Amino acid sequence: MWQLCEEPKPGDLIEIFCKDYTHWAIYERNSYVICVTPPGDNQGRFNFPFWSSKEVVKRELLKTVAAGCLYRVNNFLDHMCSPLPVDRILSHAKEKIGADMKYRGGGWQFVSHLRYGVAFTKQVRPPLGRPLAS
Repeated sequence: MWQLCEEPKPGDLIEIFCKDYTHWAIYERNSYVICVTPPGDNQGRFNFPFWSSKEVVKRELLKTVAAGCLYRVNNFLDHMCSPLPVDRILSHAKEKIGADMKYRGGGWQFVSHLRYGVAFTKQVRPPLGRPLAS
């Protein structure tokens, strides 16, 4: 099971528990992460409305991005999808630094695309129709 503040490895997904939402980053090395943030010099402070129309990919220290919030390694789709090789995850992430992105919602789609090659959504849709009788 995942533990809060577990030591991350390169390519891991980092889930950061902010006050009103969850932010996501991909762990690089040496305490650095790559994530999407609103434009400007926010220095890891995400206590503002996060649903901007444009976000920028940045490389920052994990402790700066977490800004005192709890975080954990959460590669929870590994049981469904094989992660890409770590060198590929990190090279794609580094290529995106400074780029304007249209990902929204705390960066989940961005980091899942880097780790698995597919931009998953975390939205859960209710099933269509009624359940089948057993």
